[in-house]
Amino acid sequence: VSATAAVRLQALILLPALLVAVGLYAWFGRSTTIVRRIAPLLALVGLATAALLIAYASGRSDLLGAYGELAQTSRGASTGVLAQFTWHTGAIVVMTLGLPLLATATLAALAAVRGEADPAVRAFLAATTAYVVLLVGQVSVFAVEYLDHVSERYVVTAVPPLLLGLCLWTARGGPRPAAVVVPLAVAMTAVLVTLPRSRVGTVSSAHDALTLLPLGDLADQGEVAFRGALLALGLVFSGVLIVLPRRQLAAAAAAVALGFVAVSVQAAREIDRLSAVERSNDFGAADRRWVDHTGVAPVLHLDTGEQPSTAAPRTVFWNHSIRRLLRLEGVPAQALPQEPVSIRLDGALVDVSGREVSAPYMVLPATMALDGGRVASSPPTDIAPGSGLWRVDDPLRLISRTEGFTPVGDFGRAKVVVYPCGPGALELTLLGKDGFPVRVTVNGFPWQTLELEAGGLWSGAVPSLRPAGQVIPCLFELESEGLVGSTRVEWVPRASG
Repeated sequence: VSATAAVRLQALILLPALLVAVGLYAWFGRSTTIVRRIAPLLALVGLATAALLIAYASGRSDLLGAYGELAQTSRGASTGVLAQFTWHTGAIVVMTLGLPLLATATLAALAAVRGEADPAVRAFLAATTAYVVLLVGQVSVFAVEYLDHVSERYVVTAVPPLLLGLCLWTARGGPRPAAVVVPLAVAMTAVLVTLPRSRVGTVSSAHDALTLLPLGDLADQGEVAFRGALLALGLVFSGVLIVLPRRQLAAAAAAVALGFVAVSVQAAREIDRLSAVERSNDFGAADRRWVDHTGVAPVLHLDTGEQPSTAAPRTVFWNHSIRRLLRLEGVPAQALPQEPVSIRLDGALVDVSGREVSAPYMVLPATMALDGGRVASSPPTDIAPGSGLWRVDDPLRLISRTEGFTPVGDFGRAKVVVYPCGPGALELTLLGKDGFPVRVTVNGFPWQTLELEAGGLWSGAVPSLRPAGQVIPCLFELESEGLVGSTRVEWVPRASG
């Protein structure tokens, strides 16, 4: 189980699910024979479950594999476990279109009240009930600390056994005594209506909740429309369960299947649309293989955290000439073998041991310039700067780095760092947009305040105020109360001699 949990965290519930399933099997069969028969196994499972809980509580992360950091970090609870349990149960209602969940719950309730004579059915209902309830419980505990949306992905494994439950319910003629199905239908409708409008169908959670995506359109219509639509959906699901004639049970199952097809088609369309948006955010108007098209290799890639988290993996995937991956220290690690590096005072990139890194060519954001020549570039997107492919003049040295500029060059507060900085100037072309002055600071000292009228233009050079021979960076800071445009921000060293 520990090995499985290293790949999928939900595997941690398999041990307690076995314990609960055995208990339910004994209850449904009105016999403790199964408990006595496998008592040694149950004892071992109980001890293993306790050991896992102790390891998790003590912060032991090695047993959790890729999820190990969850045992050591906390982001602070924003909701309660009960609320998350209710919401994720509602997600299962939507995912199953109601009927499979209600049908399986009805059979389980009848087995609990009346008993179940068929051992195979008893085992199925016990295992399904234990697994689904514990799965939702586990995901709810996880969601309290780590999710800001209702996640379908983590509970999707509950769907197959619930579909089998629908088949079993249909094969048995659809038993539905009012004393059982009415409370279940009311509870299902209630959890459906409580789904939080701000946590379903959002673009940021699309990868986690494909079936819930259509609810995003409802959420945009306002609170009343959203709640009303969920209530209507719950009433439809409940009505099918309660009043549908027995002779139409097969038709109801077919309708569920058609509903799955319709939801899948809609989700596929949303995936295509959102994928196009992400491609645009990552590549803009550039070809995805823009690095390979230059014909140069090997290429070094530097992640500075200024671009979307998906940009680096996609750029590397589509461009085989990129052979080595770096990330600046402090930038979150991706699911890629990125080596952490830092920028030395002279502009060199050094690894954790202090050794310089280099390559004949390098890809880095357009906010950075290298000592070498630009071979190709990708344009900026709506949310991030573009990238440049540079030929590196060995040894690799950064010349400058900018911060605070939008992809189109606008800024309110911006910085330009030059590595290393000697005699020279930062050449600027600024466009007045709001008519506020621009305060220019060099190395922490005020240099000049530029009066820039709305629609006005200022071109000039800001000197470094540094003598030759110093191997330290220069810091240029531009600050305005309004918005300022720029068409040129370039460091030009003074010609020697």
